[in-house]
Amino acid sequence: MTGNSRMSLPQKSIYVFVVLNVLFFPAFLIAQDAVSVKYIIDGDTVILKNGEKVRYIGIDAPEIDHENNRAEPYGYAARSFNKKLIDSKKIHIEYDREKRDHYGRLLGYVFLQDNSFVNLQLVRSGLAFYLYKPPNLKYEERFMQAQRDAMSQRKGVWHAWSENSRTYVGNRKSKRFHLPDCRYGTKTAPNNQVEFSRQWDAFWEGYFPCNKCLNKKAF
Repeated sequence: MTGNSRMSLPQKSIYVFVVLNVLFFPAFLIAQDAVSVKYIIDGDTVILKNGEKVRYIGIDAPEIDHENNRAEPYGYAARSFNKKLIDSKKIHIEYDREKRDHYGRLLGYVFLQDNSFVNLQLVRSGLAFYLYKPPNLKYEERFMQAQRDAMSQRKGVWHAWSENSRTYVGNRKSKRFHLPDCRYGTKTAPNNQVEFSRQWDAFWEGYFPCNKCLNKKAF
């Protein structure tokens, strides 16, 4: 190798910058241009004007009527609040480790042009639950705190929360909680099990109900 083939210091700096961007840029992508929303499906899903469907990540809002399933409490309130936040406004979409789910929907953190964090506002208002969903955990701590704030202030779904004490088994790894006889819950390794006497306590710790044995009955 001749001396002329060596990179100068500025060239090395540019090279390092390019390599770092290639390695780390895919982890948290942000839409460069503001995009418009065509239709608000519910509290955590919208359709963009280009036809793409966006599922808000890190949260799960109560469902509205769909596919012969009745609306869950606060389902329409969540959709109305989502519409109030983003209707007729431009949004920016930030992606985490996964850009799409198995349905082909975009998975995004949605921000308004004033940097308001839509996903977080839904949780903070008690109109969506924190949903632990690895590997997309960039804002895990913020969602956890927002949910605890909403619970403490009895907002939205937490306003008139009432339940009888019973046993639930949580999985520390998946952050899901189950009925004791749930066939999925019983597969949890003993060292990953944690017991709750109320659903409230499970939600407080960031757990989410199993969609098999509880099937949103917690809502």
